[in-house]
Amino acid sequence: MIYELNKVNYHKAAELFTSLKTNTAIESIFNYKNEARLFVDNLEKPKSLLILNSWAYYYLAGDSTNDDFNTSMVAFLEEEFFPDCINSDTNTEFAFYPDNDKWCNKIEDLFSYMNLTKSGKTYFVYNKKRFNQYWRDEIPEGFKIKRISQEMIDSIEKNTEFIDYIKFAWASLDEFFEKGFGYCAVNENDFANICISIFASENEREVGIKTFSDFQRKGLAYLTACAYVEECLEKQFIPVWSCFSDNAKSVKLAEKLGYMIEDSHPIYFANIGKE
Repeated sequence: MIYELNKVNYHKAAELFTSLKTNTAIESIFNYKNEARLFVDNLEKPKSLLILNSWAYYYLAGDSTNDDFNTSMVAFLEEEFFPDCINSDTNTEFAFYPDNDKWCNKIEDLFSYMNLTKSGKTYFVYNKKRFNQYWRDEIPEGFKIKRISQEMIDSIEKNTEFIDYIKFAWASLDEFFEKGFGYCAVNENDFANICISIFASENEREVGIKTFSDFQRKGLAYLTACAYVEECLEKQFIPVWSCFSDNAKSVKLAEKLGYMIEDSHPIYFANIGKE
């Protein structure tokens, strides 16, 4: 059987993580900064764990050989969770994050019918000595880099792509403003991109960034990321950066900002929306 953990009992499952233990997304859940659903085999002394979060990142940790948990987990996903995703047209594309190699093998076994694609997630470490304090000198004419505010959100209600990016990471805009922050590039009345905290732990704020199609190749991602990193350094937050290993643009941007590759971890992509 599997059981959904109440938030006040999340701490009972925290120690099940090993290699993903210091992942900001994981820490953000156990520090109650970001919302997620946790499922375990036992409410008091869990040995196996499944986490589902709003970014469609599904984490598996603990004992991968727990057959009762695995059978119940697959049944729950196939009979309840995945149909809900398909019916609501949300999170039909997702990624399994195994905590260890044994979970890699188990995911390949349990979900082989999904035609899983194995890839990786690259994690970076930031060298604050490489921060470009003169980044404002590089802002293109006609653009401004602005901190995202509630007043700004209120003025752009029709820009759903901008607002949806925040809501995809956070349960509400109020929660975003309480626990995260962000910047954007603005050209007159057009919002060119968005750079926000997508995960937040006690001492870390992970970067999520998107430049809208009409404004790409102008260096705006770099500039808003500089503004974001600058505030992190001022507030003594660690500006965390990670990306899918095949995202060459993100890797290049991270290195330009002063990040260095620290580690990589396997992930599995799936799409339940395909017929």
